[in-house]
Amino acid sequence: VAPAAPRARRARRVAGAAGVLAALAVAGHLAGLSGALLPDAAPPGDTPGAPTAPPDTPPPVTLPAEYAGQWTGDIDIGLGIPAGPLTVTLEPGEAGEVVGTSVSSDLLGLSTCLTPLTLRSVGEQQLVFDAEVDPARSTAAACVSGPFRIMLDPQPDGTLRYSNTHPDGGSTAVLAPRP
Repeated sequence: VAPAAPRARRARRVAGAAGVLAALAVAGHLAGLSGALLPDAAPPGDTPGAPTAPPDTPPPVTLPAEYAGQWTGDIDIGLGIPAGPLTVTLEPGEAGEVVGTSVSSDLLGLSTCLTPLTLRSVGEQQLVFDAEVDPARSTAAACVSGPFRIMLDPQPDGTLRYSNTHPDGGSTAVLAPRP
């Protein structure tokens, strides 16, 4: 009698597994059948005509319109030491795009450094740009090389405080809108 018991258990396991497989097959058939009976029905979680972008996609970061235009001032390399004029020109655009230029020259006007400004971020109190002097459009005698950041901080009097983070030493300026 002992050898028959394991065979009976094995038969029940096989029958149980076959029953589960049969139930899955019926469920799969019914799911396919519901699609055939209701051809206009969308799959669960899918809405016909719905946008493909996730609804929580933030709007693109853009340069605020009030900063578009030309801003001018004098560069200060620290302790009130002037280094020459600076003009920043900004145009509308989005983060990742070149939205303007920074053009500086030395006090004697012997060298001019033109730096394209790529908008990185816009905060309530600061605009941040990725920058690197364009040697092809600059007279490189006194221009820095390599990438750096330029920040413009709006001031209560309508000016912008310019600063940069170049590894060779930063500079600052107060920029007024050019009429």
